[in-house]
Amino acid sequence: MKKRTILAATAGAAMLTSGALAVPYASQIKTPTAVFEAGSTISYVLNMPATSVTIRIFSDGQNPSTDTPVASFAGTTASGVNSVVWDGTDTNAGGTDVAIGSNYFATVQVVGATAAGWAEFASNRSLANAGPAATLNTIFNGFSGNDVYINKNEESDLFGIVAATSSFTTTPIHRAVILFNSDLSITGGDDGLASRVLRQRADGLDPAQGTNQATWGITSDPDDINRVWVSGQDPVGTGHATVTQSHCILTAANADGGYDQTLTTADANSLIAQLMYPRTIAVARHAAGKFAYLTAGNGRIARVPIDNNNQVTGGAIDATTNTWNNILTITATRYSKGVLFDDDGNLYWVTRDVTPAITTTGDGGRLYRWNAADVEASASGNTFGALTDANAAWVVQLPAGALRGLDAAIDPTSGDVYLANGVGSPRGVWRIANKSTATLGTDAAPHEPASGDLVINYETIGTGLATSTFGSGIEFDKFGNLYIVDRTTEQVRAFTQGGASDLTVAAPASQAFNVVGSASAQPMWHLYE
Repeated sequence: MKKRTILAATAGAAMLTSGALAVPYASQIKTPTAVFEAGSTISYVLNMPATSVTIRIFSDGQNPSTDTPVASFAGTTASGVNSVVWDGTDTNAGGTDVAIGSNYFATVQVVGATAAGWAEFASNRSLANAGPAATLNTIFNGFSGNDVYINKNEESDLFGIVAATSSFTTTPIHRAVILFNSDLSITGGDDGLASRVLRQRADGLDPAQGTNQATWGITSDPDDINRVWVSGQDPVGTGHATVTQSHCILTAANADGGYDQTLTTADANSLIAQLMYPRTIAVARHAAGKFAYLTAGNGRIARVPIDNNNQVTGGAIDATTNTWNNILTITATRYSKGVLFDDDGNLYWVTRDVTPAITTTGDGGRLYRWNAADVEASASGNTFGALTDANAAWVVQLPAGALRGLDAAIDPTSGDVYLANGVGSPRGVWRIANKSTATLGTDAAPHEPASGDLVINYETIGTGLATSTFGSGIEFDKFGNLYIVDRTTEQVRAFTQGGASDLTVAAPASQAFNVVGSASAQPMWHLYE
């Protein structure tokens, strides 16, 4: 089918107008399941209200950037799920019938404009906690968000899905991931309980039979767009390693078609028994293979090998083997929090504060970066303590009073790196620098963001946040909208950078359909013999 190469070039770029800054777009485009007949429905999700929406139908082999569509008509513009019935004509108003044929596909063009500057456009909060007046949805009591993942691949049926981990450890949540649409409505249309995934315990028991089923980090797999990795905590029990505190679980989830509802974790031999209280996770491929990177405890990033069957092959910590290793040599009192890679292979690490006590002044958290060549060399040699203060390309220190560094994220539309902190004053989300910057500060003289780099101030974005550690995890979607998930206030919120845009997204290959008839082509009478 010729369409694939065409869409890879056009839909991937999404035809974003020059200077646009992250406004409405369509995701989860659904066309007639296999064949189009009179009255078939085309649906899509908008992350926020649009000024206008245009649906275009193309035939197999057409280029949506240059060719005239076989049909073009208006769509609806409301935030959330939109459905448009198509009559099979070029205007969707009784015009010329679209010819009977195979492998038609749809694009959805979304035009919007908002005021310049960061502004909240969607939110969802736990039933028990107060939220801002702009709250759009209410989720069950007990959502305690830690990290957030957003599907950015337009060739996936799950493009635009937002998945947030929850660390709430009693009924009804336990170890779970909650799925949201891009407007932060629940994917199943319920309160989130029926739609939650990763509910199965490692020992096969129902979640209600145990506590501390906490999920913390979530990330995508570098080889498979339909796989995510989750890190979390689980109680000691039958078949688990003999440790006295919670330990790490790595879970690989098959996300195709809406995530795997019956997923179980890796067996006990794959548990990393002595990695206490894991936080976030990143998965990357190097020449030496595929590895999971996990933050945990004080001054630690653990690197764990993953085999070709997506099984975690590491056991307990053993400094004399190459099964997995602690790759950092940095002060043990620096609390390890966020970890991520950019698309150039550079590794970023966020520290929360200097432990054991959370500081009230001074050193409240840092962002480190190690360049790809150093990370690759450390992975190839399985080198313990390979990454240090001295060979960090970036050392960023939060300003005095801005405490508890929590997470970092990279805007895919600009390459800008952002850092969130959640305690003290000021607190919020800071723009640090572009990922193309080779060096930025040193351990002796760290870079400190200026007051103007605080793009979202948690003190001014809504009520109920003055004493919160708001901002446990942050993540950008495909087009630069920022999502923030918060454990303390039990909510997830979405922000746009503002501006005008004209954005076109094409339905994935799985949504190609055949036209077998249209409204005006249906005969009123049939001759029979």
